Amino acid sequence: MTHNQLQAACHLWLWNTYPDLRYLAHANINNLTTETPDARIQMSKLKAIGLVKGVFDYELYYRGVLYAFDFKIGSDRLHPDQLAYQNQIERQGGKCFEIRNFEDFKKIIYEILA
Repeated sequence: MTHNQLQAACHLWLWNTYPDLRYLAHANINNLTTETPDARIQMSKLKAIGLVKGVFDYELYYRGVLYAFDFKIGSDRLHPDQLAYQNQIERQGGKCFEIRNFEDFKKIIYEILA
């Protein structure tokens, strides 16, 4: 399973299983590359309107708490900018999670909603 497949599976499950949470959960498009001139231009434009390096892939706002999820596959790990984001969110009372598989995502959501 790829990163995007895992994220899509988690999002669709949450969207379809808990329709009352729709619009409280969303993706952050923060995983663009700058390998081509066009991509560098697009990334520059996105940064100008508020794209921030290190923001986690997916967020859920529920009962006054921001829950942030970053999806990781294989040996991929949180990088320093993501650790800084996690620190800032948790300092404000939010919760951050590294998601490696679909079952873990579901378990965390069940715990949040309990």
